Parts: sequence; structure tokens; C-alpha cells
Amino acid sequence: MVRSPSNFKVSDVGDNLENVIRALSKEQIVEIRRYQSTLNPLSMMYMMIAVIVPSLGITVMIVLSTFPGMGAVASEDTFWALLIGVAFMQFMFMSVIRSKRPNLMT
Repeated sequence: MVRSPSNFKVSDVGDNLENVIRALSKEQIVEIRRYQSTLNPLSMMYMMIAVIVPSLGITVMIVLSTFPGMGAVASEDTFWALLIGVAFMQFMFMSVIRSKRPNLMT
């Protein structure tokens, strides 16, 4: 016997949709928590490599350049190389974070 659409109960469809939505919500919460657990170490590495190391490096270069005969340490080329290195690291971290982001639309 084939049922026509008029024979279906509205509450059955509503209950099924509610169960599907609840299951998808739970999956999304699990994905977000997993992403959070991977994002914490990544943010720590980002802070170390892209913020702290260049800041300390520039400070050390400036201090070393004040000593006699060490002026070549803080040349303009060194600062340009540091800028390019920091920009490269920014790009790499953004790519890693983008690739680790969960796709919640599925």
C-alpha cells in the first residue's frame, strides 16, 4: 500500500526533523571543541614565532649595533629580511589555521 502525502502525520515529520537537528548540533559542538583543542597550541606557537622572537631579535640587534664594529648587524638589509620572514610566517600560520578550521556546513 502506497501512502499519499496526506496520510503522514505532521508531528512525525516534526519529531524526525527535531532529532536530525539535535544530532547535527551535537556533531557541530564536537567539531568546535576539537578545533578549540588544536587552536590553543597553534596560537601559542604563533605568539612565540611571529610576535616574541621578532621583537626580541630587533631588540638584540639594536643593542648589538651600539657596540663598536657591530654596525653591520643592524643594517637595513637585515631589517628587510626580518620583515619578509615575519610576513612569511604570518602567511603560513594563516594557512595552517584555515586548513584546520572545521566545516560546519555539512
